[in-house]
Amino acid sequence: MAQLLENQISYPMLGYFRSQHANQAWLTALVSLVDYASIVSLSSRGSLKLQADHTFAMGRHVLSDVVVIFGLEEACKKALSSRVPERCEDLRGLIVQRPGVLDSHTFSSSALAGKVASYEPQAAALSEYFLMSLPAAMPDRAVRNDWDSGVADRDETPFAVSDPFQDTM
Repeated sequence: MAQLLENQISYPMLGYFRSQHANQAWLTALVSLVDYASIVSLSSRGSLKLQADHTFAMGRHVLSDVVVIFGLEEACKKALSSRVPERCEDLRGLIVQRPGVLDSHTFSSSALAGKVASYEPQAAALSEYFLMSLPAAMPDRAVRNDWDSGVADRDETPFAVSDPFQDTM
């Protein structure tokens, strides 16, 4: 994340470059990391929680600074998204399945909503500006791993711009 921030500050034009795969954008990767760091932070203790807190803070910092670099502060005020909080109970179910590592008793929907609200407007504004879709809070079974199949095995032709308006839930 620190490298991404340094690159965006030094060379803002890199923000416009994207992977040849619609599901592999820098914004998607960044937001995924921040999403999961927030979940782990709320459901863990000790050094795992500390690492998740630091990862979350750095990711939020990157999102905030990139928003400023591209002058999207006003867009953040209008951006709405509820990708993560609406899947809170599903996330809790996954946490319950990992009792040795994660603790569902320390995980609350209100705490999750608070954490997500601190970066989701920036992520949504960047998504709209760069036409890069944000990741779903939880991947579904239909998510394709590009390394699992060749171009001839796919139903669609790869394209460089993801569709931020597509319903990915």
